[in-house]
Amino acid sequence: MSSSTTANSEISPFLILLPRETRLQIYSELLSFHTIPLYLANTSGSLAIPRDLLDLNLLSLPLTCHQIYNETIKILYSTNTYTLKTPTALHLFSRLSQPAFLLRNLTFTLPLPHLLYFCDLPHALAASATDDSKEPLKRQDIAWIENWEILNGMKGLKKLRVELDVPVFWRHSWRAREGEMLAWLKKSGLAVQDFTLAVLWDEPKGEEGGRERFGEGKRWKVERIERKGEEGNIWERDWGHLVDLGMSG
Repeated sequence: MSSSTTANSEISPFLILLPRETRLQIYSELLSFHTIPLYLANTSGSLAIPRDLLDLNLLSLPLTCHQIYNETIKILYSTNTYTLKTPTALHLFSRLSQPAFLLRNLTFTLPLPHLLYFCDLPHALAASATDDSKEPLKRQDIAWIENWEILNGMKGLKKLRVELDVPVFWRHSWRAREGEMLAWLKKSGLAVQDFTLAVLWDEPKGEEGGRERFGEGKRWKVERIERKGEEGNIWERDWGHLVDLGMSG
């Protein structure tokens, strides 16, 4: 049997009988609008997808053959929401050039075990390294800047949600510094138009209190989640206005 005959015999009838446009419609119907959590694999230190998603055969189709993989990879990354729970997972994902370029929707949990001082905090690590007049950055400062640099480097992002994971004993202090944090983010160069910052505290008190507009000309908003026992009260501020989601249609 010749190599050409072998190659032809291995091509799926799905690829032969259906035109590309029809195949793409089928791919979109099967692979789009899922939420796909990515976790660190304990054994390899790489990113892994939970087994329940594998059981749903979400990835079986792209892994069928090289041609189908090439036809589905853009749909897989551009039409689904990916969730990353740790900075390490974000760093690993950003090193995958194709996913980082194709990704459109991302939810990222950013743990903040320490309080930051935003007034003199640079927006880029390179700028900080060349400025000898300032004190060296602390580890938590570097981690904060690195994560936002990575997110800003994902130029294909259309929608971003960042959930700040702050210990209970730090939330009061973070609440007091919210205005400084939002001011820092506005100057960070983050290009995504649809951005939600989820925080675990209610509206700051005081004259400024973070009430300034957030991300002029963009769909940037703060979502507030205040946990009281098993109950959760959520507020959403868009362009400086508070809306009680429980009462909004």
